[in-house]
Amino acid sequence: MRKSLLYILLIILVLLTACMDDSNRPKESFSARNGVLVLCNGNFMSGNSSLTYYRTDSMFAEQNVFFRANAIPLGDVAQSISIHNNKAWINVNNSGKTIAVNPENFVAIGKIDSLVSPRYYFPVNDVKAYISDLYAQRIWIIDLINYSIIGNIDIGIKSDGFNRHCAEQMVAWGKYVFTNCWNYDNKILVVDTQDDALVDSITVGLQPQKIIADISGKIWVLCDGAYSGSPIGNESPSIWCIDAETQNILWSQSISIETISFDIALSPGADTLYVVAGNLYSMPTSATEFPQEAALESNGRNFSAIGVHPLSGDIYLADAGNYVQSGQVYRFDRFLTPIDTFNCGIIPIDFAFID
Repeated sequence: MRKSLLYILLIILVLLTACMDDSNRPKESFSARNGVLVLCNGNFMSGNSSLTYYRTDSMFAEQNVFFRANAIPLGDVAQSISIHNNKAWINVNNSGKTIAVNPENFVAIGKIDSLVSPRYYFPVNDVKAYISDLYAQRIWIIDLINYSIIGNIDIGIKSDGFNRHCAEQMVAWGKYVFTNCWNYDNKILVVDTQDDALVDSITVGLQPQKIIADISGKIWVLCDGAYSGSPIGNESPSIWCIDAETQNILWSQSISIETISFDIALSPGADTLYVVAGNLYSMPTSATEFPQEAALESNGRNFSAIGVHPLSGDIYLADAGNYVQSGQVYRFDRFLTPIDTFNCGIIPIDFAFID
């Protein structure tokens, strides 16, 4: 009797597995224009990363569009998305891959495997890009034609003995790329893109989490200060302004804010800096101190990311909620007048804009 019951259960399991086979799922067709892509982390080890597409004209959000277009999951812990060469490049760090997606229909058209924990994509030119990595202690050099790794830039132990654990976001000025070392570190690394080599570093606050460069040659860095009990110590979060030409610190300031989520963005004219640090703060790029008053209070919302439309200046603020349920995105105009609110996947983390 027990054997018969076991056989029946095994048959049911096989049938259920076949029913859940994504390869049997029909792929959906999309035609995307004038919209916003919201990349959502998902939960670690759950494989529930997702991509939401929001139509700005009709104000309608399509959920899980990558899965629906490809009939396969996006992967485990999506980290960042950027548009380059008419492709959306998505880094999925715990899956160790970077996926190139057609932003008009969300179909995957290329993939780079054999990465350790890819974080951010940076285009050096039309045929070469860099991909930062959380655990590899190197920046991967990518051939964009063949979707292949053609080299790497070692950012491990250098002559000063400092163990650089990772590179994160990357911004450029001239032939140099600046990248923030966030994981147990306090450095901004300087990379020569002509020689693909690490050439210098700049010391900032503990754990530089976000970096951006404006058109006047200022590099802005947000440091989270690490956590209490961290092996590198901890301090208050801080903001740093660096002259990209001379690589000198122009000014820095501690921020008396308790939050784990930081983000930074620029207005279309790159004359206004938006900072997510608990609340939303706004400041001109000519400023020499952090504003005391918030431009927009969070009011219990858990702001996790910001995106600014490069033409309209509309501001999109992501709310990660409790990090388990689906998140939300709040859309404002450039004067912070509310326009719309829409749902997205779990832990919205990054934005990309398509025409």
